[in-house]
Amino acid sequence: MVAPPAAELPAFDFTDGAKEVQTTTDANALYKGLVEYALRSRWNRPEDIPDDAFVAQVDVEIDGTGRLTGYQWLQGSGDARWDNSVKLVLAQTKVFSRPPPKGFPQKFAVRFDVESTRTEAIQLGMAGR
Repeated sequence: MVAPPAAELPAFDFTDGAKEVQTTTDANALYKGLVEYALRSRWNRPEDIPDDAFVAQVDVEIDGTGRLTGYQWLQGSGDARWDNSVKLVLAQTKVFSRPPPKGFPQKFAVRFDVESTRTEAIQLGMAGR
């Protein structure tokens, strides 16, 4: 049996707006990504409103065991339904699948918007490979 000839593949050309995926081995950045992904994957944002410009930002507090112990609202989107959907996912989330790494800050900002939901979920998935 003979192997087939090598195939020529076209170069990756990201002219359609795709962005290069950034990966990291920094334990703090990976854990922050895990928390953000977990929150956004549970987030049931309103789908029937034009929300491309909506952003909510929250400082979350996580203890050494991975429990969400509190949050502080930093910036609202200006839409009550959008903001309430963020508050709901925070209220429903009690603990994350892993504790934070040593030296991880107890409080950090999480941004809820349409763009970061799309790109960071892809980046986190690629970083785990």
